[in-house]
Amino acid sequence: MREVAAAVGVSKAAIYHHYADKEELFLALLLAAVARAGGLVERALATNGDTEAKLRALLKGIASHRSDQRVAMRLAEQEAVHLSEAGRTKLFGEYRARFTGPIEALMAEGQATGELRRADPRWQATALLTLAQSLLDPRERGVTGAAVLELFLHGAAVS
Repeated sequence: MREVAAAVGVSKAAIYHHYADKEELFLALLLAAVARAGGLVERALATNGDTEAKLRALLKGIASHRSDQRVAMRLAEQEAVHLSEAGRTKLFGEYRARFTGPIEALMAEGQATGELRRADPRWQATALLTLAQSLLDPRERGVTGAAVLELFLHGAAVS
C-alpha cells in the first residue's frame, strides 16, 4: 500500500480512508475495468440495426480496447483466484451483468429474429468472445473485427 500511495502521490492513510485493505483496492480496480467493458457493450447494443450491425459494433469496440484496459481484464482473469469468495462473487457477478450477460441477450435476440441459429446463447457468446481474443493479441496484426464476425457468422467451411 505504501508503494501504491507513493505512485499516486497520496498518503497510505488516504488510501485506507477509501479502501479497507489491499483486496478492496484491487477489487475496485477490477470492477472499474469491468464497468468500462460494460460501457463498450452498452454502446454496441445501442447501435441502430440488426444483430449483425450490433455484433460488428461490439467487435469494433473490443478491437479498440486501450492497452491498459486489456491489461486490467487479463489481470482480472489471472488474479481473481486470490480474491476472497465474496470478492470473486462480486467481480464475476458484475462481469456477467455488465459484459457477458448483455452479449448473451443479443444472441437470444438474434435467434428470435432468425438471424442466428438456435443454440445456447451463453455458448454463442463464449464462442464469439473466444474468437474476439485474437483482436486483443498484438501478435495478431492482420485480424480484424470483420474477419472475426465473418468466421463467427459463417464458419470456416467453404460454401
